[in-house]
Amino acid sequence: MKKNVIILLCALVSIGYGCLKPVEEFSKPVMTVGYSEQDTIYFSEILTASINVKLECQEDLYGFKMYCNPPRWQIDSFFANYTHNAELNVNFSHTKGHVIESTDSTYKLTFMAFTEHDTIYANRTLKYKFEYPKIDSFDIELSANPSNPCLLDVKNQCAYRYTEYSTHMYDLVLINERRPFYTSVGISGVSLISPNAVSYLSGYFEDLNPSLPPYEEGALSFKETKIGYVHTTLINNSIKVTAEMIGSEDGWSQTKIQLGDQDLGYAYHDLKRGTLYKCELSDGKYIVFQLTNKANSNSADATVTLRVYYQK
Repeated sequence: MKKNVIILLCALVSIGYGCLKPVEEFSKPVMTVGYSEQDTIYFSEILTASINVKLECQEDLYGFKMYCNPPRWQIDSFFANYTHNAELNVNFSHTKGHVIESTDSTYKLTFMAFTEHDTIYANRTLKYKFEYPKIDSFDIELSANPSNPCLLDVKNQCAYRYTEYSTHMYDLVLINERRPFYTSVGISGVSLISPNAVSYLSGYFEDLNPSLPPYEEGALSFKETKIGYVHTTLINNSIKVTAEMIGSEDGWSQTKIQLGDQDLGYAYHDLKRGTLYKCELSDGKYIVFQLTNKANSNSADATVTLRVYYQK
């Protein structure tokens, strides 16, 4: 009898256990982060570092976090219900003038993804490293005669006639200033002018030829180009133009058209061989150029050939 009771109890226990709902097994989330933990990822003013993060899990993903040491960037993001897959691009950049908080310019990044039951981590190393953009060059001829190409377009490495000023984007205007009043105050000769020096250029072209279409304000092509010269002297008419020379914010002086206390815009007058000129274009990129040829400088048909070094 006793034996039968024990057998019955064991059977009941077995039946009861079989009716219990088994504990659900949750899979861990999977986080795939670009690069590897051994990589050093570089960023600067001209180089944005982008790290791709992919998340997936059978269980609901609750959120994603990222923080760094020393503190600079932080992400604290939560997902909608029933999210099982997510992809993020995390971008790191550096603005001019921002102080690098890390003494060795290195930031340690920690990425986190979590569900109700699990949290997973990944680590990456980010480092500030400035490298000047690579450079290339092209040669181009410009004419001070508005019937010929006188508007320089650096991006497209070409030039346009004056009559095309309202239909194209360009960076510099070539003129030959010979009006007595302006030459008497030191504004003279073959010159390159910023397109947005409208009050000066409109008067110049009207005086040059009243039948020309007026150089009117409002054209989309009136970009500001800062122009000046590089603080160096050519030796035997040659010097190595480097990416650092072009990209550095120092080492050059900007020049303007000044009439008394009037500032009429950026320009450089009386261009000469033997000088390196530099411009900051409206998109923030720099160019350096030099004259390789100059002809007819005392006439309306003055021409120059420029070798333009530009940032890629």
